[in-house]
Amino acid sequence: MANVLEGQVAGDHYRDKGSCPHCDHPLQHWDIAWAFRFNCFQYIITKWAFRKKGPEGRHLISDLEKIVHATQKYIEVVQMEESIAANADPSQEGGATPDYVNQD
Repeated sequence: MANVLEGQVAGDHYRDKGSCPHCDHPLQHWDIAWAFRFNCFQYIITKWAFRKKGPEGRHLISDLEKIVHATQKYIEVVQMEESIAANADPSQEGGATPDYVNQD
C-alpha cells in the first residue's frame, strides 16, 4: 500500500506545505491534529488559523470569520456539556433534569 501522503485528491496544494523542523517529515495539519488529539472544533479552528494566505491576504478575513464562528459553536457545545455534567437541564438555567441519571 502506498503512503497516503504521496497522493492528493484534486490538486497539489498540500504538497507545497512545510516540513517538521525536527525530522524534515512533510507536515500536514491532520498530523498536528492527531499528535495533539484535537477534537473536531480544535481541528477546524486551527486549520483555518494555519492556512496559507493567498496574494494580498486573500481569504484572511473569511478565514478569521470562520474561526470566530467555529469558536462560538465550540463555546456553545462546551457550555452544554458542562451543564449536563452538573446535572442541570441546559434549557432551564439551574434546573435539574429529572430523566438524567449519573451512572458514574
